[in-house]
Amino acid sequence: MPSFSYESVSIIYKSFKSSFYGGIRLGVPTLDLVASIYRILPLLVLPTTRKLTSSNVEALKGITEFDIDEFNVGYYLIQEEITKEKAARFDHLFSELLLLLTLDQQRAVNRAKGERMSSWLPVAPVAKNHFDLSAQEFKDSLALRYLKPLQGIPPTSDGCSATFDLSHAITCRCGGLVTHRHNEVRDCFSDLAAFAWSQVIRKPVVREARSHFPALVADIAVRGVWVHQGKALFNICVIDTDAWCYHNQSPIDMLSGAEKEKTKCLEACTARRAVFTSLCSSVDRLLGREANVFVNRIADRLSSKQNTNNAQGVGQYHRKNVTLQSGLPPYHPFRA
Repeated sequence: MPSFSYESVSIIYKSFKSSFYGGIRLGVPTLDLVASIYRILPLLVLPTTRKLTSSNVEALKGITEFDIDEFNVGYYLIQEEITKEKAARFDHLFSELLLLLTLDQQRAVNRAKGERMSSWLPVAPVAKNHFDLSAQEFKDSLALRYLKPLQGIPPTSDGCSATFDLSHAITCRCGGLVTHRHNEVRDCFSDLAAFAWSQVIRKPVVREARSHFPALVADIAVRGVWVHQGKALFNICVIDTDAWCYHNQSPIDMLSGAEKEKTKCLEACTARRAVFTSLCSSVDRLLGREANVFVNRIADRLSSKQNTNNAQGVGQYHRKNVTLQSGLPPYHPFRA
């Protein structure tokens, strides 16, 4: 067993003891675990460090003369080479692990990788932005992203008494799960819009009920999004991209098709001189084209409200936009 300093063990202990995503805690590290980390770190870190600092070491030893321009060029080339090697290593590991999954899981994992839908994992669990997931929410998010079985759910559905699993929780129209999910997405978009614009209304009436026609109600109304002082009406659509009827389509094609079909308010909105937009999303929060444009518009609006001349503030809100766009955890209607 190698010897460890008190400082190194203390640092590792504190890092393992700290909270992770709002409640997930790892166990107390043992000496065997610390020893494993000490064996792995030299293999992962030291080769990279030696490549990047070899010219500095040779200059300090007097073997070569240090040249800052040559160092900068060499550092960039070595860093690029290391990045490519790391990417190739991860791609090889990904291909090996993919073979261990079912076809449906392979489809979900490839979608998450191709659309970069896992960027919510390193997001700081800030309670102010509602990113402080509980342990159960974090596990559910992973299950939804990669089609893993849910844990701790009832054996049968409360609405229809059918066998309750992930697929049934997403698609069952009994018991209000689909409605709850729809309302959660609506509230998420309206809360984001309220940061940027003052007049945001949920469930606005587009057309009053008539003798032969029911009332037509949109999901969100916001003034000033696309046209100054003009009203924009939004309709929400959430799609299960892993449903069997969509297996021959890509998620982006599904969302694009839903944007074209979700036009029940278009004629009435035109009559009211309002701009209609369909906000489509998958159950694992892959956004459609129009939804992406809307979120980008929110980020631009927030940036301009803070300081149009402050590049740092603009970058901050654009980074927040990326987090909101692709990093929000999936919905959890089955635990409502």
